[in-house]
Amino acid sequence: MKIYRYAKKSGNKNFPGTFCLLSFLLPAFFVVLILATPTPGQKSPTTDTESELLTNVDEVFKEVSQIRGLEIKYPIRKGFKSQAELRAFVLKKLEEEYTDQEIAAETKAMVKWGLFPKDIKLKELLVNLLAEQVAGLYDPKEKIFYISNWIPGFLQKPIMAHELIHALQDQYFDLDQFLRRVKDNDDEVLARTALIEGEALAVMIEYLLKPQGLDFSTLTDLIPKLKNQISILGGDLGEEGQIPEIIKETLLFPYLQGISFVQAFRKSHPWKDFSEIYADPPASSEQILHPEKYFDIRDRPIPITLGNLSDLLPKDWREIYTNVWGELGISILVKKFAGEEIAKLAAEGWGGDRYKLLEDSKTGNLLLIHFSTWDSPKDAMEFFLAYRQVVENKYTSEQLLQSEKRRYYLWSTGEGEVYVEVKGADVLIIEGASEDLLPSIQKRLWDSRKG
Repeated sequence: MKIYRYAKKSGNKNFPGTFCLLSFLLPAFFVVLILATPTPGQKSPTTDTESELLTNVDEVFKEVSQIRGLEIKYPIRKGFKSQAELRAFVLKKLEEEYTDQEIAAETKAMVKWGLFPKDIKLKELLVNLLAEQVAGLYDPKEKIFYISNWIPGFLQKPIMAHELIHALQDQYFDLDQFLRRVKDNDDEVLARTALIEGEALAVMIEYLLKPQGLDFSTLTDLIPKLKNQISILGGDLGEEGQIPEIIKETLLFPYLQGISFVQAFRKSHPWKDFSEIYADPPASSEQILHPEKYFDIRDRPIPITLGNLSDLLPKDWREIYTNVWGELGISILVKKFAGEEIAKLAAEGWGGDRYKLLEDSKTGNLLLIHFSTWDSPKDAMEFFLAYRQVVENKYTSEQLLQSEKRRYYLWSTGEGEVYVEVKGADVLIIEGASEDLLPSIQKRLWDSRKG
């Protein structure tokens, strides 16, 4: 069985997104990227005619509707776009959803966290990543499914099966609004996206297995098998010559972990019961990574409201970005600087978090603040100690000024002072503060509200 590569964009104006963490890769429209394509503008010898493709769309829509147990409410609108047209479509949608200022703000946040190279051209990267291999997409705003007539014949129906489940989801759950309800929280958007994409991928697999009389819910070692068949995203980016890991991982998460979440449900429930999840969807990447934290004893994320710093900072400072990391985001961040084993240990036990990026409009200096709460003091301590390694590997000229090993660390860096402190089940991070302002910022942030 061949698995195809997918990506999607977010309609959230929050500026999140993944893609989750990078808003544009979460759906406001859904696209299918294929692993291998013919030369742009050329048809594969095995590609059906446009009239045959249109007929196939209706047939596949009926089949996936039967598998999922949801009746089609109205016929699907459908059409064709060339690769050039799809690229223009992606760019147009991106520019409709986000201003250059919003894209710049998210870029600054990811650079400050150390996850993007400083010279990244995010908008160009996103368009290239989504448009170069687009095989088809479903647009929930226009309620239309587009397919490229140059894709190989053996890929056409699986692509249709996946995207037409999005059309069916839209008829029942209003995908655009389902994602827009979340504000300034990429982690929750990512969890909802994993629900959507996990379902679509699961139904696609059942569609492929149906002629063999096999059942998706009984498949074993599903994620390792899928990982082996999904091509790692390539391409040039900045000095590192590659797409940042945060983009790769948040792009693949909704499919790989989403399908595992769906399978956990399907092992003991029929498809007809799956719609109930949309009324009370998963609220964090933690619940997707650990389905028992959703299905068994619900482990709800704790909302964090950060203390207001406006009266403490000079008038030229302003908040330009805010978001939530979640278990997945923290894992990606720690892995970048401390390795996979430490990242897994540091991220588990996440309870809730929020961060903000503030900028001095005169100097361009940045202040990053992050507050997290954990399931236990032990979990908080594991993240606290892991983040010390993050700081020491991220900054090239850091100098440890003060420390109390089980309580706080203070460094001087070329980008201001960095402070990390743990109190009970909570951890505070401040990066980029000046020496004179750090004590008052620290005090104010410890007054942040949980719940």
